[in-house]
Amino acid sequence: MCYADDFVLGFIGPKAEAEKIKESLATFLRDTLKLDLSKDKTLITHATSLAAKFLEHELVNQQANDKRDHTGKRSINGGIGLQLPAKVIDQHCRAYMRNGKPAHRALRDLNVKGRGQKPQWVRIMAARQRKTLVVCRTCHMNIHYGQK
Repeated sequence: MCYADDFVLGFIGPKAEAEKIKESLATFLRDTLKLDLSKDKTLITHATSLAAKFLEHELVNQQANDKRDHTGKRSINGGIGLQLPAKVIDQHCRAYMRNGKPAHRALRDLNVKGRGQKPQWVRIMAARQRKTLVVCRTCHMNIHYGQK
């Protein structure tokens, strides 16, 4: 994975070999491209025990002996997973919380007096007491473009 000047290199093998690759890469970048690796950010991480951090995400080696495919073989072990850290999820969810609980918009908010005539789809949702309305693609596009 690569983004601007940040990149992740995946490697399967002994740590000593990973160290040699890191040294070779540092030499190439320094001598050929005139770039330096940051010692603070250039880490060797054992993926099974620790997540590698990359652009506010965590790369993990997935392990679950109880997840099996249709043939009975373990299907997840060794797969690479991309996760958002709990801190990032908490920050995002905070905008949708009130007093530590998810804030839901009440259906009664759809029928506030003095706001004029509601579109037909809003009236249907309020009558059915639903927050979600299943519509065909044409109606979906009309709703989003304010037609009907």
